[in-house]
Amino acid sequence: MYTKVVNQRNEVAHLPLRIEIIAPYASMVPQIEEALPLFDSHHITYHVGNLEEGVTIAQALHPDDTDIIISRGGTAQLIRDAVTIPVIDLQISGYDMIRSLTLAKKQMAHTAIVGFSNITSNAQSIMSLFEWHYQLNTVTHQDDVLPLLFDLKEKGIKQVIGDVVTVTAATKIGLQSILITSGTESLINAITEATHLANHFNKSREIKDVFEALFSESYPNYLLMDSNETIVFQQYKDYQEMPLSDSSLRSLIHVLQQRDKIKTIFKERRTVEVLAQRKKINQKIYYLLVFSKDESEHQRATGIRLISSPPLYHELPEHKTLKGTAQQFLKRRQPLTLLGENGVGKKTFARVLFFSEESDGNLLEVDTRYATNFDVSLENVHTLILKNIKSSHITVALDELITRALSKNIQLILTAEEMGVIHSLQIETGVLYLDGIDGTADNIVELTHFYMTYYHEKYHFKPVKIADAVLQMMQTATYPHHLITLRKTIKLMMSNETKYVIGLDTYQKASAKKRPIATGLDLTGSFKDIERQILECVLTDEDGNQTKAAERLNINRATLWRKLKD
Repeated sequence: MYTKVVNQRNEVAHLPLRIEIIAPYASMVPQIEEALPLFDSHHITYHVGNLEEGVTIAQALHPDDTDIIISRGGTAQLIRDAVTIPVIDLQISGYDMIRSLTLAKKQMAHTAIVGFSNITSNAQSIMSLFEWHYQLNTVTHQDDVLPLLFDLKEKGIKQVIGDVVTVTAATKIGLQSILITSGTESLINAITEATHLANHFNKSREIKDVFEALFSESYPNYLLMDSNETIVFQQYKDYQEMPLSDSSLRSLIHVLQQRDKIKTIFKERRTVEVLAQRKKINQKIYYLLVFSKDESEHQRATGIRLISSPPLYHELPEHKTLKGTAQQFLKRRQPLTLLGENGVGKKTFARVLFFSEESDGNLLEVDTRYATNFDVSLENVHTLILKNIKSSHITVALDELITRALSKNIQLILTAEEMGVIHSLQIETGVLYLDGIDGTADNIVELTHFYMTYYHEKYHFKPVKIADAVLQMMQTATYPHHLITLRKTIKLMMSNETKYVIGLDTYQKASAKKRPIATGLDLTGSFKDIERQILECVLTDEDGNQTKAAERLNINRATLWRKLKD
């Protein structure tokens, strides 16, 4: 029986291999065509596509029709992260590097080598051998290339040597560039390596297919990823696609890096319950996410939800002292109230306190402005946040919820704007006051760079820098809603700026935009006109997020959409 299985595997291994070459630049095509006759027993196809274009080509390939992919540099890295088909990175040989460095030798003093470590480490060896003195610059991400080239240009560099990413970026800012091309001998080595790897992969494919079939029967909707966040298996019988957004998935993986298992709920385009686990198998980490339709009362109750991922947060110097004091309250399981004006970050700080400590339970958040039913389950809840409390919100039902939470030894954190709330509560609570950001120039500089980095990565906005004159104006500006105002100003600037550096005009336009407020309603029109003003006001306040706006208005999203359309 075992002998028969081995023979079947050997038969698979000797089948002609199906190899796809994705070249990051068109001038590689002649080298590919020169190498093809040496491997006529394989079925080799090729396309040209750099970075995301190469990924698109790779994603169109089916694993049943392609055994292995060959690409180069950053394109190979992106493809490897995007598909399950094995990828060979076409290495740059010493001869490839010598050829490029020799071309640039006459301008050595004004030439820099820019690339990932596979390029710069290779170049370092060649430079030591020939006693050449090019400036070396290693990057770890393609987004680092353009800012680096700006800096090099300002320092007098006139020419750069690198991969396609470097050459493309250099062209945008008017720098001369030399592309490090791969010779035919490098391509032949890559195809040979691909042959060995593909044969090995095909030997294990059959047993992989068996286990995948068995696994799929047990979990109709699941995602299995490795520690590099590469998808190993996935199946969605009840959904058309993976039911979580990329940001929610990344947040959940971040939580799993701290905990072995978590059961939580996400409310996005749909409400999804997720059972997530971290497993260590053969010294490797894997993440298993099992999805199912949520029936939890937490999500059905308006204003009540489980929080599953850490918030967007940048710790300022003064927060360290506050955090240390707050943690002393939490260790004693003493209720804690966070006081401060709207927008100073009370809710964010409360969530940070929870996620900075290891706990077996969940974080339940209740917005007292909208919650109408406080008779919720506290099962497996570690921390309860009651936010936006005002004296008028304190009812018998809310008091009962607080009493139940304390009787179960649940950590209680409250957020409020007015000191009077503390006197209205029937409990003893510690108090911490969070200041705003007006008049704190250093904080504004730190937060501006932090939010710019976040929005650049999330939305791929073009700006990577902010003009010094703009930054100086921002340091002395006033922010009516503190972090909310600052964050929205930065997002507006980045979304509207067409250059790499945010200029004065863009800042002035973004800072001039005002939030519509309820006191500015025109009450002379019909009820329908007034209602529409309110809907638009709330929608704007929620950055155009119809789901959040509908939640605040206590109507469903379809009703909100219909009313705005009428």
